[in-house]
This record gives sequence, C-alpha cells and structure tokens, in this order.
Amino acid sequence: MKASDIPSETFPIPFADSAGGGYIRQVPVASQIGITNGAASLTDGFPPLNFLPVGSGGVPPFGQDMNGILNQVTQWTRWQNAGGLAQYDSAFSTAIGGYPKGTLLAGTAAGVVYLSIVDDNTSNPNSAGAGWLVIGTSSAILNNSYTYAPDTGTATALVATLAPAPTAYVTGMEFVVKTANAAVGAATINLNGLGVKTIVDQSGSPIIPGFWQAGDFLTMLYDGTSVRVIGGNTISATLFSSTNGNTQSLANNNPTTVLFATAGGSTSFGTYTTSVFTFTRAGVYAISAAIVEGLTFTGSPGTSGILETRKNASAIIGSHITSQSNQASPVSFPMSSTVIASVVAGDLITIATTISAATGFTAASATSVSLSITPIS
Repeated sequence: MKASDIPSETFPIPFADSAGGGYIRQVPVASQIGITNGAASLTDGFPPLNFLPVGSGGVPPFGQDMNGILNQVTQWTRWQNAGGLAQYDSAFSTAIGGYPKGTLLAGTAAGVVYLSIVDDNTSNPNSAGAGWLVIGTSSAILNNSYTYAPDTGTATALVATLAPAPTAYVTGMEFVVKTANAAVGAATINLNGLGVKTIVDQSGSPIIPGFWQAGDFLTMLYDGTSVRVIGGNTISATLFSSTNGNTQSLANNNPTTVLFATAGGSTSFGTYTTSVFTFTRAGVYAISAAIVEGLTFTGSPGTSGILETRKNASAIIGSHITSQSNQASPVSFPMSSTVIASVVAGDLITIATTISAATGFTAASATSVSLSITPIS
C-alpha cells in the first residue's frame, strides 16, 4: 500500500449528523431480542427476525438502527481522521481485557502521550500505572518539563512532584529541583511519594548549612541509595566552624583577620597558633595565610620568623615559610603562603607563627593573621 492510496474523502461530519430524533438511535451493546423485536444491537447486529419475510413473522430492520450504527462508527472515523488519540477509559479497558501492546493514549495532562508496552494492560497511565511509557515531545524535552519540579517541602525535608510521575526510584535517574528554602543541615527528599531518600553532596557527604540557598536549581541523581546533588550551588558559606569565640566568622574566598588564641605582645617570643577551624565537609581547599610580624631590638640587625599552616597539628607540606630581615630596629616583615589541602570532615586547621628570641631582642608582635579558605572541590 502506498501513501497515495489514502482515500480522497474523509468524514467532515458523522453519518446522519443532522438526522432527527425519530430517524436515528444509538445501537446498544446488549441484545434486544425479546425486548424490541427486530432492533439491532452490538451483540447481535441485525437479529434473525430481520432476515425472515414479513409474511413468515419477520420484522424489517429499523432505519434508525442503520443511521445509528453508521453514526457511531463514523464519529470515531472522523476523530481518527483528525489525528485524535483516545484517553484512558477504565470501563472500556475492563470490557476488552486491557489495552494491547503498542496502544497510544493521550494523557490527561496536555502534551503527554503514553505507549503501552504490554498486552492486556488495564493500569491507568495517568496515575503511574505499570506497563506504560511516556512518548517524549521535542518541546517537553527542550524545556525539561518531564524532569523538573519545584520543592514544596521544608528546609530539611524536600518534596517534589514530577509530571508524568515516575513509578520508582531507578539508579542513575536525574531530575532538577528548585529549592524553597536554604539548606540548614542534613536533608531528605520525597519524589512523587516514592519514599524519603537522604540527600548528599556529589562526594557522598551529608548536606551542611548553606549548601544551597532558597531558589537554587539543583540537579539531583539517585545513586541507588541516596540522592546526590550534582549541580547548583554546591559550595557552602559555612564549610568550617571555629572553636574560639574570639575568631571572626570566615566566609569563602574572603580574607578575614583571625586572632591568635594567645596574642603576642611586648617581649612575647615563641610560637602562636590561631583558633582551630573544624571542617564539616570533605573536599579540597586552597588555604592562604598572610602575616606581618614586628620586632624591636638592640644590636646588630638580623631577625627571622616562621609561618606555617597545620592540619591536625602537623605542618602541611609547602606551608613552612621562613622570613629573614637585615633591617635596623624596629623592623616588620611580611610572610604569606598558600597550600592546597585535602581534608575530611572533622579535620582541624590552624595557622602558626614563630618569632625567634635572641639576645638584644626587646619586643615582638604578632597578633593576627589574614586567612582565606577557598573550596576547590
């Protein structure tokens, strides 16, 4: 058969579209034998009485039935000529024992089309019934409407509803959620009522305060156990905490003056460390520290100082900086270092400086350090 074989005439209107009430009636499903002699039904068609001569007790077929059945048939022919798809019909599905494999149905949501992938399919695709696939449209794929949903939950318990609804969490499935609240710590998500899943960052670590802000768009992936955030604002404003109340809060990328736990002062030589910063998120960070030390002395010039970044009380390789000066008293000498450190949650970071004491040194100062911690991954 060829495309050119398409009939030249379609049905712009159903057969007997304007027939008056006395000239047309809907042909019922149930047999009319014994109810209305000679009346047609979908069960019997035209009954045996229509095939007997009137003189032998036969009954002529009703013209209303002929108009009725042709009207019913051509209504559907007209709909199909227009390219229309039927929607799921529970009664019809039950009557035929379920839709066959390959059936296409229009969803109740605009633009959604379902394909049956099994025979005898009685489930409702509009309510995530089994055995149906969504046929993607180019516009829905381009605008990501199948896999995007706004969060309607709380800061710690996100809720999102995709349309059409997925039937289960499947390893590797991705979706995008627009957050309603800023992250305040550990969080979960319930997608389409499929169950609560823990949200973690891309490395599998728990969510911490500030990990996302209200209105962020997060790309999430189900890994078989948890839901990982693989997109969006995955850098927190509070990746670490301080154990010393005298230490100012430290924001990402912003150098901050940090006090030493014990401030240096007049004739105060020795080693001083900052407050301890406890990392609450594993990752790789750039840690930059800069300090200016001051010294007054009598005698020959020649001073030295040491600056180092320590992780869990041990110097990080590459952070040990020694500065020397041959200037006359008083003298100040700047030192700075930047190191890349890989940390796990719970690791401790401190900055330490040492001012060497020697004969003739009368005063020293090292009261604070400019510190910046920048997440890399």
